[in-house]
Amino acid sequence: MCGLAGFTSPDKNKSQILSKMLATINYRGPDSENVYFDSSIAFGHLRLAVVDIDGGSQPRIGDSKQPDALIYNGEIYGYKKIGNILRQESIPLRDNSDTEVLFWLLKTKGVDNTLKQIDGMFAFAYRPKDSKVVYLARDRFGEKPLFYAINNGQLIFASEINAILQHPLFENRSLDKTAISQYLTLEYIPGENTGVEGVYKVPPGHIVQFENGQINKKCYWRPVHNKVKINLPDNKKLQELEQLLVDSVKERLIADVPVGVFLSGGLDSSLIAAIAAREKNDISAFTIKMPQASFDESKFAKSTADYLGLKHNIFELTDNDLLYGLEKVSAKIDQPFADSSIIPTFLVCQHAKHEVTVALGGDGADELFAGYPNFKMTRFTKLMERLPAITRPVLQRLLMSAPDTSEYMSYSFLMRQLSYGFGKKALFQPIYWMSAFSIEEQADLWMPEFLTVNSGLLLEKQMEYLLHESNKENALESLLYLFSTMYLPDDILTKVDRAAMYNSLEVRSPYLEHKFSEYVLSLPMKDKLTGFDSKVLLKKLALRYLPNEIVTRKKHGFALPIANLIRGAFKDRIEMVLFDQNNPVYDWFCKGVIKSYWNEHQGLRRNHGKKIWTLYTLFCFANNVLSKRG
Repeated sequence: MCGLAGFTSPDKNKSQILSKMLATINYRGPDSENVYFDSSIAFGHLRLAVVDIDGGSQPRIGDSKQPDALIYNGEIYGYKKIGNILRQESIPLRDNSDTEVLFWLLKTKGVDNTLKQIDGMFAFAYRPKDSKVVYLARDRFGEKPLFYAINNGQLIFASEINAILQHPLFENRSLDKTAISQYLTLEYIPGENTGVEGVYKVPPGHIVQFENGQINKKCYWRPVHNKVKINLPDNKKLQELEQLLVDSVKERLIADVPVGVFLSGGLDSSLIAAIAAREKNDISAFTIKMPQASFDESKFAKSTADYLGLKHNIFELTDNDLLYGLEKVSAKIDQPFADSSIIPTFLVCQHAKHEVTVALGGDGADELFAGYPNFKMTRFTKLMERLPAITRPVLQRLLMSAPDTSEYMSYSFLMRQLSYGFGKKALFQPIYWMSAFSIEEQADLWMPEFLTVNSGLLLEKQMEYLLHESNKENALESLLYLFSTMYLPDDILTKVDRAAMYNSLEVRSPYLEHKFSEYVLSLPMKDKLTGFDSKVLLKKLALRYLPNEIVTRKKHGFALPIANLIRGAFKDRIEMVLFDQNNPVYDWFCKGVIKSYWNEHQGLRRNHGKKIWTLYTLFCFANNVLSKRG
């Protein structure tokens, strides 16, 4: 796992510029730093050595006056098998790393054919021999990040936005208000925008080609559902699913450094831990004990670890731990992001790093197998879509005034979130149920002169555009597609990448293996959701490895008790940031509205934890991006 940065048309200050870009993300690759320059490119690379410690040096440069050049972040699984094939074709691999395999695939097969062939999590920049074309590419689900900008005819790119902002062409920066409005709804920014004007994400499963100051984007893979396995008997599907997942876990256990597993106590991570324990001796598991009982799953994780005979590390979070995590994560935010579970994820990665350099996680199973409660509730969306306009605000006010509590997924919290879907298109309601602010609430929050577009309408158009790429015969399949192309890459995988990389730790996700995920995409919906029972086939598989009480336990998300922390350990820090008149976005919003949220929350009259946290992280982002120059 690594960090990368670069730009085209380098000038006389190229070395100093690239050094500053890499310095901002040095935690991504603490083992080595190397750069390459020629007349058309500046490529920089930071390495976290995981396989072939003595090989795999980057940038990987060919042998010519203007050679092939590659910088790459990630892991290519099954690279040893591909390497053997390349050697049989008389290709002179100089070491046994996946970097060398990727380099020669790109050089001999081209970008398109390489991306069809490889499986893994990756982001890379590649310049072919004797060319001024630069290709940027990202893995299928978006496990590894890659950002870029076109400014003054130059391409600038990096693993994080902070690195791009070190380039002198970004001395003057501005924020994207429309993208920020979408963030206030979703708690993340979907699609290609980032919240910084002129800086974009390479979308998952895409190639961005830069040539003569222009870019051309091409999609090479999307998680489209196709029901080719619909007529297979259940025992055959279960057998094939198991073999694919076992193969995926085996590949992700390969490393020349210690490997462990994250264990939350839920089905997804427990199954990965169970398979890993069969394949590797003395594997360690890592768990966080949350500070509020209704949020804590550590006892279930302990039960699983004991059953599997794992060495189990449980880290109980104290206020000091949480404050430390808050400060560290807040200082690095370079795009609006309000999933508060990034803090416990950061802390469990920090603890795991003391023993391992690689950890396996359970991310992706919910998006593939319809594991979120949102999917079960879709049977009611048509009814909520048809609610008469006159009744919607009345029902919303009733739900908003219900007695409040800060317990995990309390009834009052769930009902308020559900109300955000009233009157919206049925297919989009499960997305709105996760909102921090409704579009209507934003109308009161923003000062009128600062937001002049209907960001809610733009968000729905964006979702409709995504659905043009999917099979829309089945509403649940369309919803799975939205979760796989929005929530998974822009929230879940962003959180895991940042939390892990801030600690120089690599996290691998076996459920996102190419063949396994495509197999699940080929299954009929009844194998994922039947009535109110989700992850149907995955649970059947898990029963081969785990006790029934773990497999059938009600889903519990990995969440931080943020509402209580805002009233306790986090109170002073968040209050200082929210009411700092020098913050670059302070004047964008109505102070009275924010003050009312704060007072009602602190006075225990309402639970505004989700809203306050979303505003806090936005204010941190704005301060980090606009207040720090060079």
